[in-house]
Amino acid sequence: MPSHAWGGGVGGSDDVGQAERVHELIQALLGKAGAGFEDVVTVTVYLLRVEDRAAVNTVRRRFFGESRPASTLVEVSAFVVPGAFLEIDVVARQPQR
Repeated sequence: MPSHAWGGGVGGSDDVGQAERVHELIQALLGKAGAGFEDVVTVTVYLLRVEDRAAVNTVRRRFFGESRPASTLVEVSAFVVPGAFLEIDVVARQPQR
């Protein structure tokens, strides 16, 4: 679900601010399903500028902790949402708790 559907806009005005906002939204969605970042099995990160990878990965490590799901990074030329620097797609398993 795009962040604007949550009424949050794209978040900050830079890659780090937006990465934090997107991860917060992912965390909320996972929580609604009774899951957490440890249940994520794949991540696809779409970046407007591939050179932003290091900054986005710093944010990602804070949220994912020790979890290391399969990951793909794709550089794109534009996003539908004006002002967006990144988009993150995750697939998670339903935890058996």
